[in-house]
Amino acid sequence: MASHVAAADDADALRNKAVTEFAAVIATLDGVELDASEGDALKKMKRGAALRGVMAAKGCDKPETLETMAREWVGGMLVATYALEKAASSRRFVQQGDRELVSTLNKCYDATSTWAETHLVAALGLTKKTNDEEEQRPSCEARPDPVPEAEARRLVNEALRRGTAQFEDYAGDDPAPAALALQTDTWEALNWRRGALAYYVTATVCGLGKGNPSSDELSKSAVAVRDELEAGIAAIGRVLDARGGDSLHSDLKPATQATDYGVWSTTHLLGMAYAGEQAYILWLLDDSEDWRRLALVLLHRYVYVVEVLMVGCGWSVKRPKELLGLLGGRKAVESCLAKEWGADEAIAKELKRLGLGDASSEKKPSGGRRKKKG
Repeated sequence: MASHVAAADDADALRNKAVTEFAAVIATLDGVELDASEGDALKKMKRGAALRGVMAAKGCDKPETLETMAREWVGGMLVATYALEKAASSRRFVQQGDRELVSTLNKCYDATSTWAETHLVAALGLTKKTNDEEEQRPSCEARPDPVPEAEARRLVNEALRRGTAQFEDYAGDDPAPAALALQTDTWEALNWRRGALAYYVTATVCGLGKGNPSSDELSKSAVAVRDELEAGIAAIGRVLDARGGDSLHSDLKPATQATDYGVWSTTHLLGMAYAGEQAYILWLLDDSEDWRRLALVLLHRYVYVVEVLMVGCGWSVKRPKELLGLLGGRKAVESCLAKEWGADEAIAKELKRLGLGDASSEKKPSGGRRKKKG
């Protein structure tokens, strides 16, 4: 009996801690003039903030109320801030106040995702499945019977080939606890906004796009956005892992479906390309084999999904293949494949299909890089 009481007290403490810490998340947008045309979104934010105020005063005795608070405020915030972010990005962040706005939005996105992973997951009792344990899910709402995984994957891959997008109803094999807490589409949207914004800032500062800069130019201009590069990759990793997986640490295994690589929509696929290019730039800055390997893995996965798993989709592979060449070309990809693909015949076939030459003739800069930390 005493143990049950103690467990209940611990659960109450975790919920109340989550409520207390959420005040700092809300405060990140203090002073920001949000899009007044998004009335419904602003109402959701107000309802979420009001719920937090009530629970802060009286305590949070129901996980359902905490879950509702989070989903209302975060869902509303993503809609209410979108126009601001889009306008600043379309101006390439040149208008007075644009850079300050980006900094504020990044603080909001970072604080929200950290709070969800640290406090909300614990307060709702969500954990990853371990061995034979049942996965814990929020109990506040009745969910429809899940679509069988094989059928979900088939539908996703068919839709990817057609270029259609989101699949909020398919949670994947092993969804991230924070995705269960906030709902998968909201968790992905939150981290996509963070990762994409980091890429847009990088692209603006470094001149990515038409007439991409040389490696030497990138190694100098990217120093100013180094922190954004790392933050962007981490956020895209959370997008790719939302429905299960470990995209930034898993190996370059062959796959038969795009979902095996965390690609459940065209947004996931674009994120993979963004993160791969950001990892390449970090390799130029740090001369780190870890960044080089990650860039090779993500860029090869992107090319493999587009050319093999989504053949005929029409997506361009020009820039990713160019970057694979700069990362070491055929030999570098072969080295990665050898660790996981195993069969020499399969590796030879893939290398022939890729059509990569040896390392690009463009020399990797020998100076101007920050030394690797540690």
